[in-house]
Amino acid sequence: MSLFDSIARAKSDLRKTEVQRTLEDGSCIVEKRSADGAFVAVEEESLPTVAEEPTVAGDGAPTVSKRRARKVERARRLGFVVDLKPDLQCACVAPGVFMGSQDVAADLQILRANQITHIVNAATGIQCFHDKHFKYHLIKILDDPSEDIKSSLFPALDFMRHAVESGGAESFFSINTILPREINQLVFVHCNAGISRSSTVCIAYLIHYANYTVDSAIAHIKTVRPVIRPNEGFLVQLRSFEQESAQLKALN
Repeated sequence: MSLFDSIARAKSDLRKTEVQRTLEDGSCIVEKRSADGAFVAVEEESLPTVAEEPTVAGDGAPTVSKRRARKVERARRLGFVVDLKPDLQCACVAPGVFMGSQDVAADLQILRANQITHIVNAATGIQCFHDKHFKYHLIKILDDPSEDIKSSLFPALDFMRHAVESGGAESFFSINTILPREINQLVFVHCNAGISRSSTVCIAYLIHYANYTVDSAIAHIKTVRPVIRPNEGFLVQLRSFEQESAQLKALN
């Protein structure tokens, strides 16, 4: 076989592939050759992802949603190391009130271990995983500063208050003390990551029922869940909610 034939055969065995290129700023892009031989970036939407709706695997662990997979891919391309371990913290922010991420909301074992009976789902695209086992209150809202979350707060707080009071909590705690009594109806508040939307609901709960300010409520919740961070638009609405809550209590 001539050298020319060997080269031709070797060329025919080549297969198209994608390469990852790291840029000067640490971001990464995936490229492949186009038909004309030039390198082109692979569109993010063409990357393989799982179903849009999170589902629960056979072992009870939630899968990663398509939306989250896209965020993870973007973060990786920007040079971040992404932690995909589930966030299974069920943080107690008030007597009978817990908060966390959708990972907990999908885990029936953890919910039962914490004796949860009611769930506030403060997200879009996150299903109510166990509607046969718990009472749900749904807030369909995006984690976007322009979203109106304030109008959804009072109905959610009424749902939470009714659950906690009927479960045994007759009074609430001050800033420095937590009510040491058993409550047999417990509420879990979640969004996607348990950072912005669910924390906004819990902050409003402390403002309205325990006389916290926005700042003191945030400081309190951060002692049990340090990652909380309502977006800037929600913070503005919480300060407005604080004033409305004070006016309502003054009238009563």
